[in-house]
Amino acid sequence: MPEITVYPNPASQFQTILFELLEESTCGVQLINMQGQIVNEISPARLRSGEQKLAIYTGNLKPGIYQYAITINGRRDIKRIVIQ
Repeated sequence: MPEITVYPNPASQFQTILFELLEESTCGVQLINMQGQIVNEISPARLRSGEQKLAIYTGNLKPGIYQYAITINGRRDIKRIVIQ
């Protein structure tokens, strides 16, 4: 799993997910609230190798703590974020 950076954290309108793929990979992202509900999602898609920069709109979310579940080629990483 590549190193994944999510910024800004805390955020209000948008968050950016930054990572680098060494090879073409299938990637998807789910934004999950603390009740376990998916509140935003980037459906899995094939991405070319190289630096990846995904932007997610968070302006419609209530302030609080959320988690990103980032899946790359079937492997999942979870990051905790704050929405102001």
